[in-house]
Amino acid sequence: MLKLTFSKCLLAVLLSMFSMLSAAQANLEQISDDMAHHLMPQASIALMAGDTPFTLAYHDANTPITRGVAVLISETGDAPISDLSLGPIARQLNDLGWVTLAMPVGNFGLPTPVAAPVNDNNASENPTDTPAMPMLAPQEQLMQMQLQATLQKTRDYPGFTLFISEGTSAAWIAKLLADKSLTNPDALVVLNPYWPRREDNAKIAGYLAATQVPVLDLRTENENLWAKESASQRKIAAQKALKLHYRQRLLPMPRQHEAYRGVPLSKEIYGWITNMGW
Repeated sequence: MLKLTFSKCLLAVLLSMFSMLSAAQANLEQISDDMAHHLMPQASIALMAGDTPFTLAYHDANTPITRGVAVLISETGDAPISDLSLGPIARQLNDLGWVTLAMPVGNFGLPTPVAAPVNDNNASENPTDTPAMPMLAPQEQLMQMQLQATLQKTRDYPGFTLFISEGTSAAWIAKLLADKSLTNPDALVVLNPYWPRREDNAKIAGYLAATQVPVLDLRTENENLWAKESASQRKIAAQKALKLHYRQRLLPMPRQHEAYRGVPLSKEIYGWITNMGW
């Protein structure tokens, strides 16, 4: 009876995850279609995440020497080229010598624990066996495949690879890097990272501290309460982990000036990477 109940619960969880995956795929394809129609052909790059197509917005550096590639990952469900998203940062980085690739992410909800199957017959006989390794939920795999495909594309350009991510996308990327489910970029910038559920939001600090890359943790005065709630924990966790090249900054950013945030954010990013000798 217990096994039957467990099987029903597991089936319900799996159906829920695949439902979220379908919604995320549809949302990603819609955003990508909108981007492809908005962008000039030379500014649009079509890639595949498994069997799901998506679009990158490409802009070349405006300087004779290219510093590298900045991959801008928007908040889940948002278009990355919007003035209220990461578009203004991209334009400033182009002037500072960076190629930019802006990547959309489908809206796929909160983390869902997934464990590899175990053999119930041996579980009670070997209580000290190594626990099953966690696996990625289907919608998390979609994001991981997007990022890997984008990282592969960055090899077409010289220099460093920088991830700049926002909101829940930043939280997901921290998790993927901490779990070693994603190839490391050269550095990571997170902007107001959060998950809108307390138990998940509390894990972001540990994920960022566990990454093997330099982290610039940017906050803005208009950050939501979830991002604000974990801010001090993120800084403390990085300090306890003796994390090199971790920096947290709170930037003045009134809500009515969101569309103009590219200048202060890009200046902070430029100062940080210059300090690292890039």
